[in-house]
Amino acid sequence: MLGISERRVRKLLEEGRIRGKKMGRDWVVLDLTYTKKRKQKEKNNNED
Repeated sequence: MLGISERRVRKLLEEGRIRGKKMGRDWVVLDLTYTKKRKQKEKNNNED
């Protein structure tokens, strides 16, 4: 649903970047709002 792996979802839950609640060994996702953060490419500012 999010376009990312189950393992990544678990990590995001543990980090608090996705809202959820741990119930025993399972997670219950409370909010599926997640935006991927992409690294910005560095611009080469070579002026001669």
